[in-house]
Amino acid sequence: MSIKLGVALHGAGMDYRKIVTLSEECEALGYDYLWASNEKFFRDMYVVATVMAEHTERASIGTFVADPYTQHPALTAAAVATLDEVSG
Repeated sequence: MSIKLGVALHGAGMDYRKIVTLSEECEALGYDYLWASNEKFFRDMYVVATVMAEHTERASIGTFVADPYTQHPALTAAAVATLDEVSG
């Protein structure tokens, strides 16, 4: 059994370029998972996850935690389906 590692980015205080750079560096360091957090009043987690997906090749991209009180689960499913398409 191998251990897989991940890192979370929440986008606070980061501009687009910093998210791109950190995503690329984390993948180059061997992280298996990149997570985009759902922090209110910071970067949108689906946009951050999409940026990560566009600038990585191997790492799996995920979100945590989709809030069912502020976004309908059907919209969450549509956003994740779009992320899946972008990430391949």
